[in-house]
Amino acid sequence: MPKGSRKGESSKITIKQARQKFNEYYDNKHGKKQPLQVFKAKLFDMMYQKKGERLIKCNDTKTTKTITNSKGITETLKPGYCETGSLKYMSDEGPKTFDVEGVDAFEAGKEFVVTMPDGTKKGCKGKSKCTAIGHTYKEPQDKTSKVYGPRVKKQKKKNKNKTTLSTKNICGKNELYKDCFNRVLKERKKLKKGDRGYIKKSLVEKYWEDYRKEEAQGKISDKLRRKNKKTPIPKAVVITPEFLMDFSIGGDDYFSADSLEAEDIDFNIKYKLFKQEDLILIKNSDTNETLSVDSLEYGSQINYLQRLKILTSEKKPKFNNELKDVKLFKIFFEHDDDESQNVTYILDIETGELNKEETDVDEEDESDEDNLYHDNILEFWTEYGEDLIISKVTPVSETKNQIGGYIFSFNDTYSSSSDEYSVFSDDD
Repeated sequence: MPKGSRKGESSKITIKQARQKFNEYYDNKHGKKQPLQVFKAKLFDMMYQKKGERLIKCNDTKTTKTITNSKGITETLKPGYCETGSLKYMSDEGPKTFDVEGVDAFEAGKEFVVTMPDGTKKGCKGKSKCTAIGHTYKEPQDKTSKVYGPRVKKQKKKNKNKTTLSTKNICGKNELYKDCFNRVLKERKKLKKGDRGYIKKSLVEKYWEDYRKEEAQGKISDKLRRKNKKTPIPKAVVITPEFLMDFSIGGDDYFSADSLEAEDIDFNIKYKLFKQEDLILIKNSDTNETLSVDSLEYGSQINYLQRLKILTSEKKPKFNNELKDVKLFKIFFEHDDDESQNVTYILDIETGELNKEETDVDEEDESDEDNLYHDNILEFWTEYGEDLIISKVTPVSETKNQIGGYIFSFNDTYSSSSDEYSVFSDDD
């Protein structure tokens, strides 16, 4: 049976396909070398007709026909086609579970022939054809509401052997065979071991006992595996993302900032960084939306955090736990051509603000006052950073000197236990 769920026309089969599946099922189940068993199995299936949703309706005429399907819904079928959902008949145990009109289901009195494994056609009791019994209808003597299967044609005689079943009539004329069978089974279980007809358990009970034993061991053999039982799909384990840190939008160079500006991305966005298994997630703090990993916005922020060594530079970046509580970073910006333009700032990762390091402040240069503080690292890049690159990054650990309202202390000797977490650039 094709994998996956199908709807509409693709879930319909033809009568020809159903007939082929029916013959293949019984030919393979009983073996082509046992033609008598194959004949009996096919005959029993074709003589009796299932009811309700287990009876698949088809159009066996040569013109388009409107039918009421097994679910009570009206639909129009092309010649030779069966109802919507009839594809289920093509499952491993489909012919055993369902009946298809004109294949293994016929109205009472309708004649049919049985196709043998060698392709020959066979009738019943010396005749060229067999006669269908159709549905089993409820009769006055039936005590059960579930009426199905064959009835006993003749009343069986009393059993003369006193060591076997009770002397009462075992099966009554026209009684449902299933009722008779269940009663006989109960009587046989009452017999003592050694009595003729004694049975401890039925084949069904024995099957389920063996099945549950193997199921408890975690491995079910092919002999006991339920072919019509769908393999349960394990429920997906939902792993809650682990929160890592808050940070403000940033960029690792002028071109990153320029690209974000071209995309009209707000330079005041705040983010939350998460880890879910081996994936780094970035969420907008205001909207709580997760950035697509294929977006420019996501890629630029990953590069930014990697440049600060908050994330490793691997293809699948990992979070540097040693910087989990670090909020401030000392960044050395190097000019391409003019060393006098080199500058050091303190970055607040949560706000994106830049404050100039005290040693870089020229008190006699009044123009330098404009560069003491920047609201956002992206604005710094777009206004002053076209010829600058980040040459060195150092995390700030303690507080000593006050500059621009912030108190900083720098650990220039910072290092990590792993080279991939080194806070210095490759240029150093």
